[in-house]
Amino acid sequence: MRRLLPLAALFLASSAAAQTFGPATFYAPADWPALERIAQQVPAFSGFTVSEQQGKGVVLPTLTDPKQETALRAALNADPYWQKRLAGWNMGQGVIRMKTPVSRLLDVARRVKQERPNATLRIDTAFGKVRLNAPAAYTRELAAKLRTGDLLVDNSWKPLPKFSYDVQPRQVSLKFVGDDPRHAIPDLRVTVKNLGDGPAGLALYCGTLPVHVITEKGEATPPVNLFCPDILDVRLLQVGETRTFSSFSFSNLKKLRPGRYAWLVGKEKFPFVLTK
Repeated sequence: MRRLLPLAALFLASSAAAQTFGPATFYAPADWPALERIAQQVPAFSGFTVSEQQGKGVVLPTLTDPKQETALRAALNADPYWQKRLAGWNMGQGVIRMKTPVSRLLDVARRVKQERPNATLRIDTAFGKVRLNAPAAYTRELAAKLRTGDLLVDNSWKPLPKFSYDVQPRQVSLKFVGDDPRHAIPDLRVTVKNLGDGPAGLALYCGTLPVHVITEKGEATPPVNLFCPDILDVRLLQVGETRTFSSFSFSNLKKLRPGRYAWLVGKEKFPFVLTK
């Protein structure tokens, strides 16, 4: 049985995160002039991020002041570089508020380049950071020297997530439990909300958030025979964003007797009743 990836292990590296969130959020030095052109016209411009609308992944512009959305979209639509780049993305409606404008990230990135011309770094607008391809200790020393605050991070940096969960249903009848491990429990679902003060990555397994089942005394229950490839799948949840995932159980409910149990997601428990 493969197990759920720990929620703390949200990113393997900057390259993995880039593949997960796409080219909309990572910018190499060659892209910086294009970012700067928009920032000069719309000072609140913070780049782009990814989200979900009507069940589909979308790219959204980010701003420190959402009231500048009209000016931002006009500037993007008038720029040939961005016309071409945006045409390849699934653009959503609206904008996301971020804390740091692109102009500040550009300043940090260029100061790093001036100090270390051969450094490999990217502007990461999904999290409002500049990512340096260097060990964490060195990156911290350089950040202190250049007085960049928390805007300069290494490739492995990830925000500490703060999620709340809910699992439904709270009553399951054994007569409706099926044989297919991925669909054995009708309408099993996990709802997640980002309670933090910034975007957070949620690691998924088999494209969702599976649950374990424990007894009322906290004991483990018989596992289900299930295989999922260990493929990193990370979803970005914006501040206050809530998403619900269709789920499945790592435990085999058909081997359990009716009684009181609990769904287990991470370290959180959600009591439910198993009936005949």
